[in-house]
Amino acid sequence: MGAIYYGESALVGRLHVRLIAAIGLGALVGVLAIARGTFSVVRKAETFVIGKTVTRVQAPQLWREVEATALRLGALQPDNLVVGLDPNFFVTEVGVICLDGRLNGRTLYCSLPLCRILSKEELTSVIGHELGHFKGQDTKFSKRFYPIYRGTVSSLTALQAAGDTGPGAIALLPAIAVLSYFLECFCVAESRLSRERELAADQAAASVASPHAIAVALVKLHAFAGIWNGLQEAAANALRQGKAFVNVSRTHAEAVSESALPEALQGVAEVHLPHPTDSHPPLSVRLQSLQVGLNNVATEALAVTPTEPAITLLSDVEKLEEELSEVYQLLLARQRGIDLEQASKQARGGT
Repeated sequence: MGAIYYGESALVGRLHVRLIAAIGLGALVGVLAIARGTFSVVRKAETFVIGKTVTRVQAPQLWREVEATALRLGALQPDNLVVGLDPNFFVTEVGVICLDGRLNGRTLYCSLPLCRILSKEELTSVIGHELGHFKGQDTKFSKRFYPIYRGTVSSLTALQAAGDTGPGAIALLPAIAVLSYFLECFCVAESRLSRERELAADQAAASVASPHAIAVALVKLHAFAGIWNGLQEAAANALRQGKAFVNVSRTHAEAVSESALPEALQGVAEVHLPHPTDSHPPLSVRLQSLQVGLNNVATEALAVTPTEPAITLLSDVEKLEEELSEVYQLLLARQRGIDLEQASKQARGGT
């Protein structure tokens, strides 16, 4: 506003008051947008999973495995153990919202679909990797940087929306440029630290199992990470036809088994695993750090129906998976705007 005021006064000899007022109004909108984004930075981080907590009474074998692994690592034990359908393993100290409500403290999440394709030793290595983050207190780092990501992105989105049209958009360009530059620099620094933390956690996994076991587990998780997306589309299509999967976890394991061909490992070395608060280095970097070649574990990585799958550490798991499958498909229908009642009527030939 000052630049236009003095510039027009000196060069043109007149003032466009309406233009200056419009830019001032745009600047005010930008200030409010940044304020809202700033408050989201200090708001507590949360992550949502389709899962349920299991106690030491409900899952004694799995809890014993977790506690023994934590003891061997000298790591902090989780306060909560959640099992669910999300195709991921992670530990976090941010709030976790699951079907039992909001959980606070240290939480270890284990994927039931992935437990069906991992052996017990491979699961031990994965648990060792995750608890390795508790040993290094990496989750505290994630707890702090995740809200910064969220707040900055929220501010940028709000600024861009506020400055879509009108002369007021001019006033927001400097703020957008500064926030974009900050986010870019923050991403570079965080990615470097995240890579270091993930590789250190892989070494922790190797110490409680073996480099070979964690390498096999990593290849499996990377190679078949995309199966879940295809299954989700299949579930949505089934819901539109008035049908539903009884056990999504078992269906996922069957789909993985059908896809466990040598072609599944092509290009897998450059795949990144998703994580609710962190970014992971590509598989090639992780295998190199473990000093294990992809060819050395390829055969075992394609063995997705182990004799003793990790899922056997849980009792009465079929019932739990079916309950979670029902909730998952209800949420999926809501997200996709599928009218389940109407779809059921059409499937029965009604109107």
